[in-house]
Amino acid sequence: MSSDAHENARLAERLEEFQKEIRQIKQIGIAVVAVLVGFILVYRLERYRVVSAQEFVLTDSLGPARAKLAFFPEGPGLEVYAASGEPRVELIGGGDGV
Repeated sequence: MSSDAHENARLAERLEEFQKEIRQIKQIGIAVVAVLVGFILVYRLERYRVVSAQEFVLTDSLGPARAKLAFFPEGPGLEVYAASGEPRVELIGGGDGV
């Protein structure tokens, strides 16, 4: 019986060491993922700090344009469209032309 008790104690020790190693591997994995996420976020923030275009079009889930932020012949502005595609609201900055 002392042999069984000794064997159980050795197994318990090995199990405890194994669990400790698993915790360390998890901690290292979490740290690596956190660093990678940080690098990705910093890279994306640096890369997309300024977005420029001649127009921005907002579409609904079916595809038709519902709003447009652009330079119109009357000047820069925002147009909002009904579901039918007809302009509902126009906010156009006039003044100096373009």
